[in-house]
Amino acid sequence: MTRALPDTVESLLIRTDFSDDAGWRATVEAASQPWDLGGGVITGAHLLVVDDAALDGLTLVELAEVIDGPPPYYVFLADADTIANPEHSILAVDTSGDPVNFPTFRVHPSQMPSVENNLSLANMDFDDFASAVGADGVFRGFGPPPTKRVLSKAALLDAIDRSTLSTEAIIEYRAALEDSLTDDESANFTPDMRSSHDDLVTRRHEYNEYSSWIVGLDESINALGAGGAALVIRLIASTRQDRLHGSCTVWVDPVNLVPIAVLAYGVPAPRRAH
Repeated sequence: MTRALPDTVESLLIRTDFSDDAGWRATVEAASQPWDLGGGVITGAHLLVVDDAALDGLTLVELAEVIDGPPPYYVFLADADTIANPEHSILAVDTSGDPVNFPTFRVHPSQMPSVENNLSLANMDFDDFASAVGADGVFRGFGPPPTKRVLSKAALLDAIDRSTLSTEAIIEYRAALEDSLTDDESANFTPDMRSSHDDLVTRRHEYNEYSSWIVGLDESINALGAGGAALVIRLIASTRQDRLHGSCTVWVDPVNLVPIAVLAYGVPAPRRAH
């Protein structure tokens, strides 16, 4: 089957999961609810719904091939996570830039009118919404987002293989995660990784001078400098005879949990006084 999208200026809501018709209908209904702006003004998300089985399982890489644009400068996807999650959060995709790595965030259906209206009118940029997501990667409005999230170790391990980080960094992260004695990990939400970037740059000399071993410092500085939201996990680094007292800090994507940066380091074991 040929994969193609409508040639239109309307905002597209594209179905990419066909496992549950009821879930799909609930998603469309939730995203189409009216939005009361006050003063008797009622609007909503102006969406062209694309329900084409040829798009079943469409990935972001395949989306780039289908679009061959921009335009469109953004699309909305109802993917497997949208359908399976009772909240039916919709994946917003910025298709205006590099097709190798389309930026994304999730939208609670109740916020679709706000996101769609402002993007279509160019009143706001994609980053304005992406930087305001909650700890779970979902945009629910511009109120204060939750700052903590509990993540399943199994889900974190599953996401590791999709990372493009160095082999050394991935080995450290996987080992620290597997050595953890809990089934879940606590994560802190940061709306902009550049704050972590600035801290690492300031403390670069300290890390290099006082760490008995270190992995991922320069790679993390480069990755975090791109900014954007992340979940920050702090683990005990995997220990072995030649190194003790290790720490492993990991920044993961709040939507897909893929690791963005890994910094693992250790300090020398305390020496006994003679």
